[in-house]
Amino acid sequence: MSRETHVQFCEGLGVQSPGATHRNIFVRSERAGQRVMESTRRFLESKLRLQINEEKSSVTSPDNVHFLGFRFSIGDGAHVKVQMSAKTQGRLRTKVRELTPRTWGQSLKACFEEVNEYFRGWMGHFRICTEEGASEFRGFDAHLRRRLRAIIIHQKKRARFLYRHLVQRGASSRQAAGTAYSRRGIWHRSNRPGMTKAYPNAWFATQLTSLHDLWCLANPPVEVSDQLRLVF
Repeated sequence: MSRETHVQFCEGLGVQSPGATHRNIFVRSERAGQRVMESTRRFLESKLRLQINEEKSSVTSPDNVHFLGFRFSIGDGAHVKVQMSAKTQGRLRTKVRELTPRTWGQSLKACFEEVNEYFRGWMGHFRICTEEGASEFRGFDAHLRRRLRAIIIHQKKRARFLYRHLVQRGASSRQAAGTAYSRRGIWHRSNRPGMTKAYPNAWFATQLTSLHDLWCLANPPVEVSDQLRLVF
């Protein structure tokens, strides 16, 4: 439908859904989808005299539906999986790159604060993802840690400065040398044993707000009572 048009659908019991410019209708089969599409088209065009945007209207599977930043699919036992859409993942990657530029000139603490603030606000909307969607958060957390390690390498400027720094943080001489004096680029060295030893995931956990941890806080597991009653 046109973005300038707001529609309210009135249900049989007098319940009204909020006005919006886009609607998703889920049915059990493609045949049912075609039938509902035609009936909805007739109602909108004949009763409400609205014009449907054909480019944005279609009958497709739930896997291809992207709505408000989410995509939906069916798992085992008719379980509905809620995950980030492809556009959302692309926007999140872009934002992470903006928050962690290679040439970051301030302290790491200032970078952590900006990332934490953004992630907390971001999770306020995407906390409704199911476990399948939350598993994708781990990849973004790992990508963020690697970008921060790359910032550390860039800030040390010279190889000998980086070598001394890594040794001071617990990396062995061999690990530190393999990272500091490698001829590969910064991105490759950010995942070398010297960097992961000096800056392990546990250290980042004390500084950063993990997307997956935020999701776990917003979706605590259901507690099971330790009192079981057996009925024979």
